[in-house]
Amino acid sequence: MDTEQTEQLQCIDEPSRCRICGCGVTLRIDPDCPAIHLDTWRKMVCCDRCHTHCIRMRSLKAAACKAVSQLVAAKMNLQFRQDKLEAVEKHVQETLSRITRLIAEQACKHWRAEFSWDYDFVLQIIEKPENTERTIELYERMVRRSAGK
Repeated sequence: MDTEQTEQLQCIDEPSRCRICGCGVTLRIDPDCPAIHLDTWRKMVCCDRCHTHCIRMRSLKAAACKAVSQLVAAKMNLQFRQDKLEAVEKHVQETLSRITRLIAEQACKHWRAEFSWDYDFVLQIIEKPENTERTIELYERMVRRSAGK
């Protein structure tokens, strides 16, 4: 490589903090990039561990919302017989039970907290399906506080 290519590969390392866990991260900036929006970029930075956690939680939230939407659709369909509606409810409860356990495992593992899960988590989601994502976020916040972070 000649010196011109070597110069192009060099970046400016700017110290920053992960917006989720607060650990130190390095923001690599191209020297040709104007530093006008550096403060904005610093607010968006997160470490690889937190990024992976966010992706997993996003997919688990989507799975929970999909399961709840099946139940809502079944309740709104007036052609469903009562026994068929009960079968859908049971299936959704089992699915949500599995998904909420995975959510609890992921949150407790990420925040290094003791595993805690209760069936009330499922019941809260079923009672207020429109607040599914909010309920999951509140649960994760509770885990984070119990871990002292």
